[in-house]
Amino acid sequence: MSQNHRQTNDPAQLRKVIEQVFVSSSIVRLRDRTGETDASILRYQQPILEIRSPAGDGEARVRLLSLEHGEHLLLLECGVLKRNGDSEYLKPVRLHIRPKQRSETRTKIGHGASRDPYITGCIPVASIPTQLASLDARRDSIIRVYSMALREKYPDGAEVKVLLRRSNRLDHRMRPMLALQKPIFAPDRFEESHWIREGMEDFIPFSEYRKIRTYQDIPRAYVSEAAEPLWFRRQYLYGYLQVISKEMMDREMYDGINNLARKLELDLEGYECLPRNKTRCEVEDLSPSGVGFLVPRNSPHVKAFMPGEAIFFSLCLPDQEPLELGGVIQNVRNQENGFRFGVEITRMTPEESKTIEAYLAAD
Repeated sequence: MSQNHRQTNDPAQLRKVIEQVFVSSSIVRLRDRTGETDASILRYQQPILEIRSPAGDGEARVRLLSLEHGEHLLLLECGVLKRNGDSEYLKPVRLHIRPKQRSETRTKIGHGASRDPYITGCIPVASIPTQLASLDARRDSIIRVYSMALREKYPDGAEVKVLLRRSNRLDHRMRPMLALQKPIFAPDRFEESHWIREGMEDFIPFSEYRKIRTYQDIPRAYVSEAAEPLWFRRQYLYGYLQVISKEMMDREMYDGINNLARKLELDLEGYECLPRNKTRCEVEDLSPSGVGFLVPRNSPHVKAFMPGEAIFFSLCLPDQEPLELGGVIQNVRNQENGFRFGVEITRMTPEESKTIEAYLAAD
């Protein structure tokens, strides 16, 4: 075995890496004899992982889940316990840790022009649940106002909640909402025929909702449910608005919950109830998959910025709306005028990737 290739089968270490790295990532890569494809982790009940994956080698007894983290490639070797449609139940047996190779060179950015690209809004992902778990009277007051608004809208025996994620753990509703990037709308919680109407493809499917009922059900007297996610920069799921009703809800009722959720997101950010960093950071080099930028020493959260840390940031290019991206800090260098961060971009839409490529091609 190479000196740079490490592995462990220690149960405590496996559990820590799975809970803190694999489960918190919305997408991992699945490897088998047919190749490599995207997969999503639906839930983890130690020691069993349930994943969703497209068709692959249906006869395989071993799966490799891969994920890039910091400067390393993590390969989680798992045994296949059973399959159920496009879900698989895996038992992790070994973790392989390899160094990751950078495949692209970055374009250096010359400074001095007012139209130079820059980074702003850089925060550690871990700071979001930490801040939501802290005491904050202003945030709690805002939550009470929106809870009252929901109660006024659905007064007849409906149960309403505004739930915030105060740790890295995802509950049984958050997991499929994050994995599928879709809200929950169950016009009839028990009758599948209501889920095949036009427009229901915008929500998690009945097969996923049936699993939610298995793990975390509510009294059968409640006929309908809607749960609308709360997103930070359209990337991080930090809570949801939930309404469960003893009367059947229609699409108009769901749309009202959706509108309240979007307003709540704006208020929580506007009143600084979520992490914030207005520091402007110079971009030193850029590629379609990575960026290097200079962080001043007095920047908020600077002590939390460490190699391997997942971050959110806004990349501001000339004549473009800011790109809301996510990444992992690969390295930090202490320089005379601040800290130079080398960041791999890990959360980016195809449109955002094209915008960066067009900027680099024209530069």
